[in-house]
Amino acid sequence: MTAFVSAAPVTGVGPPVGAWPGLPRRGGAVAARRPRPCPARCLSHVSVSQPVGPPPTLLAWTPVAGRNSRPTIEHTRITDTSVLYHTKASIYSPYFRSAFVARPYVPIRSRPSALSAWAQPPTTPTKNLLCLATDAGATAFRYEHVEQWLAASMADLADEAVIARRIRSPRVTPTSARRLGRAVAAVADGAPWVAERVEVAFVGCLAKFAADPALAAALVATAAGPAGPRRLVGASLREREWGVGLSMDDPGVEDPASWQGDNLLGVVLERVREVLLAQGAA
Repeated sequence: MTAFVSAAPVTGVGPPVGAWPGLPRRGGAVAARRPRPCPARCLSHVSVSQPVGPPPTLLAWTPVAGRNSRPTIEHTRITDTSVLYHTKASIYSPYFRSAFVARPYVPIRSRPSALSAWAQPPTTPTKNLLCLATDAGATAFRYEHVEQWLAASMADLADEAVIARRIRSPRVTPTSARRLGRAVAAVADGAPWVAERVEVAFVGCLAKFAADPALAAALVATAAGPAGPRRLVGASLREREWGVGLSMDDPGVEDPASWQGDNLLGVVLERVREVLLAQGAA
């Protein structure tokens, strides 16, 4: 049983959620990516101002196609066992614009308690979890999307203060934030980020969903599957770190044994859902 999330059209499209494609080069220099017009067939994207509620009821749909067929244009697909998401229009994407306020991230090793927010019981109040993982003495920033939080935290971990300020600028786009984060990754030691990335993503996603009751209700509603809580799956062919490395149309996208990626963001979202459920979010 499968449902599609219908939505209002948008005027342009960005890269799929979690995709970090190589940048085009001209004469050895990195060139800016030009925006591409939205194809006429692209009609099913969420408007940021559109209320987001629990998963929709079953709608008519076309059976999942094979690997070589035209990709689906839906950004979120809900089945009996999974929630498949891709593109910035899905509320589960780090590119989705949903503002929240948070103080800079503090690495686990640098916290007075040396405790992980992820490892705390899900009944721990959200405010306490966020305080545990952020710098209480620092200025709080407004983040427009989780991608901005991830990139800024990566820059902080690498002591790249100049890039961190650029990432935290008010009008930075998700694509720009990711490119700046990649610039940090290209020159910095990656070990600190690899050690902290799941905790960083957990804190950012928790802050995002806690700040918007409608988004929190939609995430919590995905737990009520016929076979138990649905699995959150980043269905991006090019993303093997935060997603599963398979497209939404791949026959194996719902089978963990077939995945080509780690689906770290999906795991993080499931943990956030567990926390919200334990605290009565609805």
